[in-house]
Parts: sequence; C-alpha cells; structure tokens
Amino acid sequence: MKNYSILCLLACMFTAMLGVDADSVNQLHSYFVANYKHFGKEWQEALTWYKRTLQSGNAPFVYRGLIHLFHDTGNHQRIIQLQSVIEKYFNHDIAIQFILAQALAQSGQEAAADQLLTKLNQQKKTHPEIAFHVLQRHMQKGEFDKALNVIDALLNNAVRKPTHFIFHFVKGQLLLQMNKKEEALTSIKASLELHPSFDKGWLMQALIEEKMGKLNEAIKGYTNFLQITGPNTEIEQHLLGLTFKAKLQESSQPFVTVPEDCVSKALDAFKHREYQQALRLLQECIGTQPGNHEAKTLKIQVLLALNNLDQALTDIASWALAEPQAPVWFDALHLLYRNGTEISKIIRTLQ
Repeated sequence: MKNYSILCLLACMFTAMLGVDADSVNQLHSYFVANYKHFGKEWQEALTWYKRTLQSGNAPFVYRGLIHLFHDTGNHQRIIQLQSVIEKYFNHDIAIQFILAQALAQSGQEAAADQLLTKLNQQKKTHPEIAFHVLQRHMQKGEFDKALNVIDALLNNAVRKPTHFIFHFVKGQLLLQMNKKEEALTSIKASLELHPSFDKGWLMQALIEEKMGKLNEAIKGYTNFLQITGPNTEIEQHLLGLTFKAKLQESSQPFVTVPEDCVSKALDAFKHREYQQALRLLQECIGTQPGNHEAKTLKIQVLLALNNLDQALTDIASWALAEPQAPVWFDALHLLYRNGTEISKIIRTLQ
C-alpha cells in the first residue's frame, strides 16, 4: 500500500501543477488504482476500477488498460465486443491490434484473425510474435513459400537477436520439407549460432547431415543432443548403429555387402528387430572370422538392444585383449557409457 499511496500522491501533485480540474483528477486517480490492481493480478478489483473510471467521463486511454486486462484473463469475447472502440482509438496501435487478432483466433473467427494478422505483419515485418503467428498460419495451410517470405522479411530487416534462433530453425524445417538439404543445414547452423544449447537444433542438424551422408558430422550432432538432454535409449541405439556404419565407410567396406555375407544377414535381422536371429548369425560369423570388427561391433549393438550390457562388456574385454591397439573397442565402451552403463563397469573393463 505504501507504493500505491506514493503513486496517488504523485498523480495528484502532477495534475495540480497542470491545473487539471477536480473531475479529471478523480478520473486519473481511479485509473491509477485500476492499474495498481491490474499489475497486482487482482482481476475483479481492477475491472471494477476501470469501469468506474469510464463512468466518470470519456477517457479513451482507459480502454487500453481494460483491453489488456481482458487479454490477461483470457476474456476474448469482451475484447471482440470492444472491436469498434479499438478501430476508433487504436487503429494504429500494433499491440492492441495484435490482442484483437488473438481474440478473434481464439473465438473461432479464423478468417478475420488471418486478415488482421496479415495486415499487421505487412505494417510491422520485424514484430517477432506477429511474424510467428502468420508463418504458423501459412505452415498449417501448406503455404511454405509464403511462410519463408515472412521469416526472411523479419530476419533481413530486424536487428539480429538471440531470440531469432527459432525463426532460423523453422526455416530449416521448411527447407528440409522442400528437399533443400544444403539450405536447410545452413539455417539450422544459424539457429545454433544464436542458441548453442538448443537440443532440437542439434537433433535436426544431425538428421540432415545423416541424410546427406555426412556420418561423422551427424554423430557429433547426436552426441551434442544427448549431452544436453541426457539419456535417450532410442537416440543412443541409433547413434551406435550410425557409428557402426561410419566405421564400415572408413574401412572402405560397403555398408551392405553381398546377400551371402553373415554380417549383411545379421544386419538385416537386426533392422527387423529379430535380435536373437541376428545374434546367432553374428556368433557364427565371429567363429569363422575372428578378426571381423564389423561383426563384433554389430554384436555389441544387438546386445544393447537386448539390454545385455554385462555380456557386451565381457565381449569387448576379450576382444580388446586380443587386439589392444584397435580403437573400435574404446569407441564401443564410450557408447556403452552413453547408453547408461555404470562408469565403474567401464573402468573395470578398461583395467
């Protein structure tokens, strides 16, 4: 109440200095009280004081507070009822017009809301909230080119801000749907420059790079995603499979060899979630080809899918003893750790 009393005293002093009549002083006093109640979230009290202010005389500025009150309390119909007032007094007020557009949309008047939002976006292309609403409308209608135009108009004219990361991200999504992978990747990277800890950005970047065949870059993206979000079994298993595929590429071997190859058959069974069948084929493969790293790496992935971490650690330990200089075992241990294996078990295996 202390702040409120000081506010009222200052208002009275200010109006007295300007020679404002008593009725105007009372009106301003009521308006200050309404604002005070409004900011204190005493919604009903605020509404009572706003109405009292309007009853004391014509004061268009009071409607601004009243409209914001209805917006804050989700009273969309009351805002729409004031549409003629808004058009009369706030025709060039972007903030009030935007509130009206949201009220129209929430009340099911989609066409009117779209028309007003488009008009506001043309007037203020750099307003992020309006732009986001408009591009969402275009995306819902499948109007990707129009959505991209809205994003580009904002990014090309507004001062660069960290919050603009979401527009670069959405642009990347749209370009990917249009099969423009290179451009999409550029947009996602721009998003991550503004927001390096944006988990969905890293996931999208990894997805695009994987589609483009940039497996090592994709692995880094998925790894960054996991570092931000924490354990994720689906992503971790996919990451392990991607690492396996990258190892095959690095060794200049095709990912899928001839149909008769035991690794190829096991890989096909694994893709169809026939884990026991894949495990049996890999056991046979390793028995006849003890130095086949691809078969051993795929076996680790199958054991992970079966949640048999202890057997995976045992196999890695025995293989690493036979070939201690092969880096693939250290990679496998790292991925087991990322999959939730206790660090103490990892250390024992290394020892």
